[in-house]
Amino acid sequence: MNAPLEKDPAPRRFNVGDGLILITAFALTMSVLRSGEWFERLPGRVSFWAEAVSELVDASPWSFYGMSRREAARMVVAQVVDELLIELLCSVLLGLTLVQPLMRLRSPRPMFRELVRQSGFVVCLAVIVGTIIFIDLGSLAIIDDSLVLVQAAVLLLLWPILGLPPWHSEASWIDRLGRAVGWGWIVATASVTALGFL
Repeated sequence: MNAPLEKDPAPRRFNVGDGLILITAFALTMSVLRSGEWFERLPGRVSFWAEAVSELVDASPWSFYGMSRREAARMVVAQVVDELLIELLCSVLLGLTLVQPLMRLRSPRPMFRELVRQSGFVVCLAVIVGTIIFIDLGSLAIIDDSLVLVQAAVLLLLWPILGLPPWHSEASWIDRLGRAVGWGWIVATASVTALGFL
């Protein structure tokens, strides 16, 4: 996406402290999924999807009475998008979005003026700040849930800008993690938008 600066110092290696922070992100992800009963719901959904796909490809008799093949296929796709691309992906991204800036701020780190120009770090902070603003405005009833499209549009517009100077990437796992989180949020918001049309 963007070329690393030639004078970048050697990137920080993964260490035990980073592992402990990632374990915290994993614990947060698991608690969010458990509170939404995702683990209890998934086996039933997967068996339903397998049965529905089998019927949609004429491998077994049709049991969706009163429903056309198109409606059944749309329902299966909507459930897959909801369970995997929204529920699961957003839970994983939540933990990683919160811990990536913490890991980036751990020593050794670049100087602050270089740090605030790294696209992975900036996109995670932008998602955190944007979410806080949307929660605050939502609690004041200034905006409603339909404006998630605005948040998606802002993220989509922010991402190409982070590819231009003065922004740069660092050739390290931690900056790549931040950029992957940014792409993950784009996929998640696009999935929320697509779910509205299914």
